[in-house]
Amino acid sequence: MRGGRGHSIRLVNEATGSKYVDVHVNVLRPGTGPGPYHYHSNAENIYFILEGRARILLEGKPVEAGPGDCVWIPAGEKHDVTNIGETDLRLIEIKAPADSDFMIVPHPEAVPD
Repeated sequence: MRGGRGHSIRLVNEATGSKYVDVHVNVLRPGTGPGPYHYHSNAENIYFILEGRARILLEGKPVEAGPGDCVWIPAGEKHDVTNIGETDLRLIEIKAPADSDFMIVPHPEAVPD
């Protein structure tokens, strides 16, 4: 996982024979900050929170989510995720199609130099 924030547990992807969907569990350590602010031009994402507290920035608007919450991210919508809790954040991420792009963009909360 980018920046040493945690790790992913791959469940379904091209290596398992799936052509159209990628499913994995992301485990993010507390206090590691946001991931890259990005979008997928041709893929939708779903985040389903298993454990912990998440702050998901969607098009510059924060959304907090906890266990049992599901967040849908349409194709082309810029987003990131941060663990805002004191324990590991575990979330299921579903992305379809599996072979989508990953386009990093400037973070809207970044402090200019």
